Amino acid sequence: MSTLKPLAACMFLIFSGQALAANTALQIQDGADNEAVIEQLNGDGNFADQTQLGDLNHSAITQDGNSNTAITQQNGPLNQTELAQVGNLNSASVYQVGYNNVGEITQLGDGNQIALSQDQGYGEPYLLNGSTAALYQQGNNNSLMVDQTWYGNNLTVVTLGDDNSMQVVQGGFGRAQLQQVGSGNAVIFEQQNAGFGGSMDVSQSGNNNSASMGQSGGGRYHAGTATLQQNGDNNQASVGQYGGFNELSFSQEGNGNELDAYQGGRSTVLVGSSTGDFNRAEVSQSMDGNNAELTQVGSENVVQIEQGAYNSNAQVSQIGMANQATLVQSSWDVSASASVMQNGSGNLATIHQR
Repeated sequence: MSTLKPLAACMFLIFSGQALAANTALQIQDGADNEAVIEQLNGDGNFADQTQLGDLNHSAITQDGNSNTAITQQNGPLNQTELAQVGNLNSASVYQVGYNNVGEITQLGDGNQIALSQDQGYGEPYLLNGSTAALYQQGNNNSLMVDQTWYGNNLTVVTLGDDNSMQVVQGGFGRAQLQQVGSGNAVIFEQQNAGFGGSMDVSQSGNNNSASMGQSGGGRYHAGTATLQQNGDNNQASVGQYGGFNELSFSQEGNGNELDAYQGGRSTVLVGSSTGDFNRAEVSQSMDGNNAELTQVGSENVVQIEQGAYNSNAQVSQIGMANQATLVQSSWDVSASASVMQNGSGNLATIHQR
């Protein structure tokens, strides 16, 4: 291992001083098992840029206060990046190309922005040889964009407080957990699973929540499993799963609740509940062998379920307040089944089987 190895391809510049109000660092390393560390503490103009070419490299950047900007680029497999920004106008960009890379980014307070790209590179080993990212933002104007391509990537994101927004694109057989707690919340999440399936878990607690989630598997192939939890305030969700054998589970508790879900493909499953306030759920399942189970407890309840083809099942339970349920099943045999249970308040149920 070498630290700040003085290679011909390596340049290292540091400018500091009260007059310039600057911390600036640029490093380039070419080769394997290198380590590059930049610490910019006690504020001022901060800027850091690290590039590593090769495998088994490690990059670490810490910025504490003021104008912060950090960029890390790693080209090769088995690399690791750690980046931390504390306070002021934060911005972080990490670009990794190669398999089994790891990226960790933490931002605490003020302008926050994260851009992360992990590209395994076509032709590299795949499935269980993907990259991993862990991102954490706490406080102020948070936003992040993540792009993980190819197969077998893992992602964990936590954002606490203020204007949160997430945009995530993940390739096949991906695993992701996204959590937003408090303030402006918004998630746009797409998994392109190409037959291998993936899993997505989105949790939003408090304030203006909205979630858009999409999984594609291609034709009859498995798109994946999706889990959504929204607790409190203006909840709204749109979920689309394209491919067979998909699963969606959701829970919405309190305030604006609305859900639109589409599952295309064979043998899909949807299980969900809405508890309290303006509930509404619309579900569409195409192809055969689908199952939907919805429960709504309290407030303005409305459910509409449409199922196509044969051997489908729908069950609805509504307890309290304005209840309405509409179930439509299109089947060319007698194998479809539907049931509605309503207890208390406005009740109205309609079932069409054709």
